[in-house]
Amino acid sequence: MNNLRTSPIFKKKYVKIFSFIYLISLIISFILYSKLNNPTILDNIKNITQYLNTNHINFIFNHLIIISIFLISSIFLIGIIIFPLYFLFELITINFNLIVLFNIYKLKGLIFGFIYTFLTKFIYLIFILLIYKKLIKILKQFISKNSSDSLTIFLKKNIISIFIYLIIIFLNDLLIYLFLTKILSKLLFIIT
Repeated sequence: MNNLRTSPIFKKKYVKIFSFIYLISLIISFILYSKLNNPTILDNIKNITQYLNTNHINFIFNHLIIISIFLISSIFLIGIIIFPLYFLFELITINFNLIVLFNIYKLKGLIFGFIYTFLTKFIYLIFILLIYKKLIKILKQFISKNSSDSLTIFLKKNIISIFIYLIIIFLNDLLIYLFLTKILSKLLFIIT
C-alpha cells in the first residue's frame, strides 16, 4: 500500500492536474447536456436495456485506431498535445453519460453509470495515462544529452513497457467484448 502512495501516478502534481482536467470535463459535460437535452438522446439512453441484451460492447478497433494515431503522432510531438485533449474528451463523455443516466433514472441511473464506466473505461484510461507518461519520459530523454548506450537501454525499457500496456488494453477490451456485456445486462435490474 505504501508503494501505491509513492507511485508517480499519485504524486500531488498529477492529482492536481487530473483534478483540474476532471473539473473542466464536468463543466463542459453540464454545458453540453443543457444544450443537447433533446428527446432523441434520452430515447437512445433509455434503449440501453435492449442494446445490452442484443449487442456486444466492442472497443477493440476504436481503441486500436486511437492508440495507433497517438503513438504515431507522438513521434512528431503532436501526440503529446493530443493525448491530454483525448483524455479530456473521454472524461466529458463519461460525465455526460452519468448526467443523462441520472436525469432519466435518478440515483439508480447514477449507480449503474458508475458501474458501467468502471467496468468499461477504468482500465483503459489508467493505461492510456501510463502510456502518455512513458511517452513524456522518452521525449525528455531525447532532449537531455545522454550517451547513446544509456538512451538505447532507456528506450528499450520504455518501449517494452508501452507494449505491455497495449497488450493489457487489448486483453481488457477482449474481456469486455466477450463477457462484460452479459454481466452488464444482468446488472440492468438496477435501472429497471
